[in-house]
Amino acid sequence: MFDYRTALNPQLEPTATRQCFGCRAVVPPEAQPSPLYVAGKTCPECHPDGKAVRAA
Repeated sequence: MFDYRTALNPQLEPTATRQCFGCRAVVPPEAQPSPLYVAGKTCPECHPDGKAVRAA
């Protein structure tokens, strides 16, 4: 089975982590509320506006 689950807990249930559709990076729960995380598109690491945030 291949899907966007990135981790399972000890009970073999999906965790709250997600995979970025754009760069395939793991997006932890604390990064998901970011306006740079757009499900199905980008995450804070690959979003075009994220480069300016990381450079500062």
